[in-house]
Amino acid sequence: MKLERKDQILRCIVEEYIKTAEPVGSENLLKNYSLNCSSATIRNAMAKLEEEGYLEKTHISSGRVPSAKGYQRYLEHLEESKMLDSIDMDFQRELVSYLSDPTLGVEEVVSKVCLILSEMTNMVVVKMKPENEERLIKIDLLPLNEERVLGLFVTDKGNVQYKTFLLNKSHFFDLSKAIKFVYLLSQKLRGYTLMETLAYIDENHIEIEKEFGYVGIICLTALKESITSYSLTGTNRWRMFGKYNLLSHSEYHSDPEAIIKALSTLSEPSMLQHDFASSDDLGDVRISFTNDVAGDLAIVTKTIADDEQISVIGPKRMDYKKILSCLDYVCYLLETYINGIKAKEGSLATVSCQNRITDSRKELLNERRKRKK
Repeated sequence: MKLERKDQILRCIVEEYIKTAEPVGSENLLKNYSLNCSSATIRNAMAKLEEEGYLEKTHISSGRVPSAKGYQRYLEHLEESKMLDSIDMDFQRELVSYLSDPTLGVEEVVSKVCLILSEMTNMVVVKMKPENEERLIKIDLLPLNEERVLGLFVTDKGNVQYKTFLLNKSHFFDLSKAIKFVYLLSQKLRGYTLMETLAYIDENHIEIEKEFGYVGIICLTALKESITSYSLTGTNRWRMFGKYNLLSHSEYHSDPEAIIKALSTLSEPSMLQHDFASSDDLGDVRISFTNDVAGDLAIVTKTIADDEQISVIGPKRMDYKKILSCLDYVCYLLETYINGIKAKEGSLATVSCQNRITDSRKELLNERRKRKK
């Protein structure tokens, strides 16, 4: 589909700004792009784009830069431009080496792949699990020595929370009685959500104290504190990779306040989505942008197996073609891995999956445009 001149000019401005990080003027476009129109026509189109909120003027420069609205408009037509048709072979080999390593658990593989993705894109990558209620599978108490004991609980999502306790010799504490109590409690609470477990503790602590005394209360308190801490921090539900990659991008070099705001936004992963003022679906990918007070950031998110989300975060001036290609490729590999589809030993995964993903995105975008009309 041929773009209208205004959208064609907008696309050129976005791509020129991505390359140079400098405000774009009509002369830049005439020199670097085959637009087949005059400088006056380009200036008129740029004025119109600015009036409609797709471009912004910076300081006293005559050039323009894309606004968040402009990036979104650009992304709607991104399928008209070729995506990356190859992924660096060194990255491919490194990815496949982790995917085929039988000594690594699923969480380790996903984390290592996310770290590579941050290196591929030179952006921040966040792995975030959905906030679905996890259910208890087991609670246990394991003696380590005469002075220490390890308490833990395991959830149906494969997450393990553990804590080491010092036995307080100034109080009578019957360890064998505590182990028996925790075993019975584990049988009782198996299948409970974490919130249901907390409610059970609050509702039954008096009865448990009557039956098990000091030992029961100590164990209940420790379990409650562990679940509360786990629920608040979410350390097993999210991980961040390449946080300081932001420092390598030019928009932050001369603006310390911008980098402080950006890093501040990234310091609260549980609130990350709330800090993005606008978002749009690009097929199977969600693109969001921060509001003005949270730093100049964009987030590109894709969901893989088990509803786990992989997000690439960087300046709005990120190379969306590269980001989308790398994210699609990595998520394709992870979905294949998680679903148990094993590639032949020693072979590299083909990048042709990009065509399948891009075709799917085109269909969704076309459907969305029809609805808008």
